[in-house]
Amino acid sequence: MIRTGHIRTFLFMLCLALLVAGMGGMVAYRVEILRLAETLDQSLTLTRRSIETEIDRFRYLPEVAEQDVRISRAVTAPQDAGAVAAANRYLETIAAVSGANQLYLLDQSGIAIAASNWNTPDSFVGIDYSFRPYFRDAMDTGAGRFYGIGVTTGRPGYFLSSRLDLGAGILPCWWSRLT
Repeated sequence: MIRTGHIRTFLFMLCLALLVAGMGGMVAYRVEILRLAETLDQSLTLTRRSIETEIDRFRYLPEVAEQDVRISRAVTAPQDAGAVAAANRYLETIAAVSGANQLYLLDQSGIAIAASNWNTPDSFVGIDYSFRPYFRDAMDTGAGRFYGIGVTTGRPGYFLSSRLDLGAGILPCWWSRLT
């Protein structure tokens, strides 16, 4: 027959073992959570740097465009079909060479007067973008950024905009759409 003292000792040891196992499990869980948080933090840092590098690849484009006569002619004479056609071809070439998804030139009221996709069915030319926050930011502060869904395409993208100061009070906006 089993003695009562042995049963109590056995139950005490069983409870102690379960308590130690539970505490060990909690410690292992917390260690794994901390390791996972550190891994995610490193991944987030790498992703942020990658995105910043990608954006920095396109920062020079507005300054280059601001110096190009085709852009200034399209802005100063948007009714001149030849000037707008030259700006369209220029934007198309610059988008292809730089790797930007789309480039567009807006007048000071937010209407696209030239675009790198000028010769496609979903061309941005003639579309009013004045309500977009990155247009307003660019016109107000000189630069705008926004991640959102494209109005024309319905696809998400990161939008960069810069105000081009071409003189004579003309302040068009240059957009880059990155996806």
